[in-house]
Amino acid sequence: MSPHSQATRGGRFPQGSESDLEFVLDRVCESYWVRNLRENREYLSPRFWKLLGQPIPADSSEEPGQWCQFLHADEQRLIAEGLRAHIDSGGEIPFRLDLRFQHASGQPIWLRCEAWVIAWDEVGQPLRMVGTHRDITVDKLQQVLGEEISELRARYIEHASEQTNFFQYLLDKILLLTGSEYGFIGQILDGDTGKFLKTYWLTDISWDAETKRFFDENAPKGLVFKNLDTLFGAVIRTGRPLLTNDPPNHPAAAGIPPGHPPLRAFMGIPIYYSGRFIAMAGVANRPAGYNDQLYQQLEPYFQVVGEVIHAKLIQDQLDAQVRLTLHNDRLASIGQLAAGVGHEINNPLSIISGQLYVLDLYLKERRIEDPELRKGFEKIERSVNRIATIVGGLKTFSRSDDESISHFQLQLLVEETLLMLRDIFAKEGVELELVGPAVSGQISGHRNRVQQVLVNLMMNAKDATESKSDRRVTVETFRSSSQLGFVVRDNGCGIPEDQREKIFEPFFTTKGLGNRGTGIGLAIVSNILKDHQARIQVRSELGLGTEFRVDFPQVMIGGDLHGGAETRAAGSENLQGLSVLVVDDEEDIRLILQRILTSQSAQVAVAANGFDALDILRRNPYDLVLSDIKMPGLSGFQLFEEVKKLPRPPEFMLITGGVDMSHDQQVLVHQHRLKVIPKPFNLEQVLTTLRGIRRTGRR
Repeated sequence: MSPHSQATRGGRFPQGSESDLEFVLDRVCESYWVRNLRENREYLSPRFWKLLGQPIPADSSEEPGQWCQFLHADEQRLIAEGLRAHIDSGGEIPFRLDLRFQHASGQPIWLRCEAWVIAWDEVGQPLRMVGTHRDITVDKLQQVLGEEISELRARYIEHASEQTNFFQYLLDKILLLTGSEYGFIGQILDGDTGKFLKTYWLTDISWDAETKRFFDENAPKGLVFKNLDTLFGAVIRTGRPLLTNDPPNHPAAAGIPPGHPPLRAFMGIPIYYSGRFIAMAGVANRPAGYNDQLYQQLEPYFQVVGEVIHAKLIQDQLDAQVRLTLHNDRLASIGQLAAGVGHEINNPLSIISGQLYVLDLYLKERRIEDPELRKGFEKIERSVNRIATIVGGLKTFSRSDDESISHFQLQLLVEETLLMLRDIFAKEGVELELVGPAVSGQISGHRNRVQQVLVNLMMNAKDATESKSDRRVTVETFRSSSQLGFVVRDNGCGIPEDQREKIFEPFFTTKGLGNRGTGIGLAIVSNILKDHQARIQVRSELGLGTEFRVDFPQVMIGGDLHGGAETRAAGSENLQGLSVLVVDDEEDIRLILQRILTSQSAQVAVAANGFDALDILRRNPYDLVLSDIKMPGLSGFQLFEEVKKLPRPPEFMLITGGVDMSHDQQVLVHQHRLKVIPKPFNLEQVLTTLRGIRRTGRR
């Protein structure tokens, strides 16, 4: 039977059948409609208007298409195409569409529409149609949310590394799903005074040139909001959603700035992951307002947003760790190179400085006074000291994971660091000065890491002064009853107040990543200081400069500024009666030390290695052994272990050309109170130390 034969010809049902049809349709479907195509009249059942939340028209027989005003614009073309296919096929192609309407509340509502031609004329043209509507909004929302969730996860995988673009996309999706005008999305962080919000992205709602400039400069980096006496603050305080369609009169409202776009409705959305409140979104001005039904419908999407944000945070942490590791590896390479070649550099430096001392003795013995020659000696000595300081300073950046904790003079570390950096600053036109009186006292920790803190702060201070013509950086040490520390000041550009708490976050920089700023210098500083139970404070004024103050717990032990009487023993007497064995594989260093010590009336023997030294010591006793650490065959430490076994072991001092000592070697130095003299050595300090050695009359 053809479709035409299944419908009544002539356009009429049998007597009474239309009322019967209406009775049945009212009970088997949510809404139905009948259309007389010949008379161009249309009837929609009252239930249709109830589905849309609209008032039921007084006359149910209306002009066709009145309902189109509630239909989404994209759907009207689909209806025309579907009807044409159904009619042209003589009813063989079914008419079935899922149509999106606008509910009176402003929310979308999806109705499944099915229709049939039920009467044809003699030439096969349709006369009457009947159709039904069924509300499929819940199913459709689940389908749409499922698609959006899949897209969100795919988008995260594709664009996880693009911080701004990803969160901008996320906010745009939330605005679309809620039908909102503007909004924000951000992370919930814990601060000293409680939780606060840092935005990932927010809609540009700037209303004048000033707010536009502020948005462009700060929005990509994230804005921080700590005032919780607001609508979004209520969400942060309680961890619960907040929906209001009358924001000005809500108890949590704090008003909006003059010129701010109107706030007619607001929904604050807490975002959780595994029960932890990690982020929130806020959206505004949905035309129909916000209600619990909307929130509940979108809750599955918000849950996935929480999963994605959590994954993003973990990925960012991993990326930060990788970048930090790469940065530290680069610094470590410099330090390892300095440590590796330090011995080879410091030995020649020791020879140069020793020969200068010998030449000076030679001139004094012959009473030759030449001011120009004296100036030349002083310049060479300063250059030697400068090279030694730079090599030692570079070792600061070597890996210090195994570096043992020690007590050291902070003042000496500060002075060494300024000496290392002064020429670098001067070449860039920056005055670097150590101000204030010197302070005594020691701190406990990793010396190299503490120096790294000071170097980072000083280099940041230098960079901050670029815009000034009188560039100046000062460092000052201070001491209180229980604290010891330093202050680094600059007269640079200053740090905006809203950025001062961000500067210690990894990869936050005011210099621009890749443009000299890595964004991790102050993060490293913060981590090192935490390990040392130290505190850092920042004071800054825009246009005037910045001050970083670092406080360390002071170690209350004996000693003074330069390490106590051990390194400051006074006296100018010679070394008469002191017998010394000098052990070094560098012939020039052996001869220099022999020449200098002999000039001070000491009795001196030399050995080229540890084995020769043992042979000499077994034949003759000595007051002191002055031995290099790094030697072929038997090292200085191995020689010391053998010397301890002698019946009358002498005093023992070590000379190092920059070799890093192992933990066990450092323990040995500490236990036996061994003196370690670094190369290139200051010969006056060496002589001062030797004058304190006990003479035994040996030899």
